Amino acid sequence: MTIRCCLFCTAPLTEGVREHVIPQWLIEYLGLSDEDLFQGMAQTRDGALKQPTHVAQGFVDGRVCKQCNTGWMNSLENQVRPLLTDLMTGQRTLHALSAEERLLLGRWTAKTAFVLSNAAPLEAVVPEDHPRILRESFDSLPAGVGVFANQHEPTGKFSYVQKNYWLRFSEEEQPEHPQRYKVAIQLQNLILLVAHWPSPTRLVLAVATHIPIWPIETLSPSYYPGIDLPRPYDSRNLLRRFSDTLAVLHPM
Repeated sequence: MTIRCCLFCTAPLTEGVREHVIPQWLIEYLGLSDEDLFQGMAQTRDGALKQPTHVAQGFVDGRVCKQCNTGWMNSLENQVRPLLTDLMTGQRTLHALSAEERLLLGRWTAKTAFVLSNAAPLEAVVPEDHPRILRESFDSLPAGVGVFANQHEPTGKFSYVQKNYWLRFSEEEQPEHPQRYKVAIQLQNLILLVAHWPSPTRLVLAVATHIPIWPIETLSPSYYPGIDLPRPYDSRNLLRRFSDTLAVLHPM
């Protein structure tokens, strides 16, 4: 018999809880009821693109132990809430964030992305050690993980894209790394992206698209993606483009 363990601390789930992928306080803040539906987008390992519809209160993951849920994760939610609400409504801009706020936003985004990745239809692509490292390291994120953001005029309250599409810059064809992943989340005005491709490959930003949140003070290569706003314009299509245009640069 296989014993299920907590995603973040590996403790046996003797007292597991069903953690909301969208935290309960955020469900209430966004005004999502039991009847409200939202649509996600997830790519399976065979390349098929699924677009599941979820009930907000029912989008949960059972691989979080009670100690993590009521301990460090609850503390993280309480710390990020004022910042997140200001960014979601556009009262604050991303460029004005301090280093401490960027770390806080980066850790919360990574935590939420890891839970979403485990709960969404896409087979788990986040390496098992990434949630554990996030729990143990309060002043950083797992090595090679980047968090990026932007703000826009929203057409919906919440959506997500978990799609492993990568534009790649390289002189020679390179194999895809099994530990690469992208998870993008839209919350009102705010769009967020967590991405990872192991070193020495580097993440490449699209100019005027990806605002770096984490790592802090790292000079990243960039390129001009061209202006091709999604048609029809809506938050979910924009989020998909935000995810797709993050590229990688392979070493020569």
